[in-house]
Amino acid sequence: MNRRGMARMILAAGLLVMSCLDPYTPPNSGLPASFMVVDGLIDVTNDKATVKLTRSVSLTDLKEYPAVTGATVRLKDSNGAVLNLSEGDPGVYTVSHNFDLALEYQLSFRNSGKDYESDPIRLISNTPISKLDWSEIGRAHV
Repeated sequence: MNRRGMARMILAAGLLVMSCLDPYTPPNSGLPASFMVVDGLIDVTNDKATVKLTRSVSLTDLKEYPAVTGATVRLKDSNGAVLNLSEGDPGVYTVSHNFDLALEYQLSFRNSGKDYESDPIRLISNTPISKLDWSEIGRAHV
């Protein structure tokens, strides 16, 4: 095949590939972006609880998740003690406390006149990693 024939074949292949591209429309992209997203962590090692409240956005939206500000966020332990989390950064609620692994904790918050509550959970402490190395075949061993 000569150069002219090769060039025609490459041009035809390029046009074929370009004509096959269709925009992708995600399913349910018309739903309102109004779902509450709760991201929380109780860090027993550092005696701190952090809860981040945001709203979901549609799949076609490229903006950041909107922070849920002004909520009343609480942690209640199984003995009945209530810890009030305070908002620092917008939508980020924290409290420092010496958490007891023997107790269960339940998250609750109020926002825009609606109450939300999690199931009680028992905290667990992570087992410390005694050794972490790398083998010759490229796998990590704990």
